[in-house]
Amino acid sequence: NSSFNSSKSWRSGMTILLSVEWMVPAEPWNRQRYIVLAGAAAALIAISAGIIHSTESKIVIPDRQDFDELKLEFGPGWKVEESVLDVNTERVLNADDHIVLNLESPEGDILNLYVAYLVYQKDGGSWHSPQQCLPGGGWRITQNAIVPTSGEGVPNYHYNRMIIKNGDDRFLVHYYYDQRGRRIANEFMMKFALVWDVLTQRRSDGAMIRLMTPILAEDGIEGAEERMRRFQRQIEEMTPPYIPA
Repeated sequence: NSSFNSSKSWRSGMTILLSVEWMVPAEPWNRQRYIVLAGAAAALIAISAGIIHSTESKIVIPDRQDFDELKLEFGPGWKVEESVLDVNTERVLNADDHIVLNLESPEGDILNLYVAYLVYQKDGGSWHSPQQCLPGGGWRITQNAIVPTSGEGVPNYHYNRMIIKNGDDRFLVHYYYDQRGRRIANEFMMKFALVWDVLTQRRSDGAMIRLMTPILAEDGIEGAEERMRRFQRQIEEMTPPYIPA
């Protein structure tokens, strides 16, 4: 996401925050497909906006903890640094609460966490897909898929998995939408769930969670995936007080 707007290095030659800007997706869209999807998205957004506006006085706002406390939950041995967004980026994101953390685990794993929370998903308040605003500054998406979680005892949901590349540098990215007890990868399904939940629960709150880790020469994609899975499970356990179900 556009939260990556500066540079920070905890290891020699390893940049954690990337200098990124919006760019055209690596794979051009078919015009007919774009028109159909854009029309469907516009209709769905208009419907959801109308429903939210008509029920705004009855919208339920659940109790939650501010993200400021999230950085305190990492245990001994973790290096945790919060990154501050510039004013323009904050205005574009338009989130009610957000946090960006650069992290290094006791084992030396380098990770980045970005979480944005919205109470009302209306009047431009929504998430900017990392597929659009994360690549840039020479970075491009080389792999992009929706994949299921796996493993014994792991919650069953789908998330977006991307690999971005610039020269020999590669990063693994996972992101998903945590919406009123659901973890959703597909952005159209997220909008459908929003309309349903406004009608049935009078709620439109939710969050987007994005995680990143570098793909290193010594352990490759498999090593990055293992780091990310461990971190993703850890975040799943930490976020419920901040993102109400």
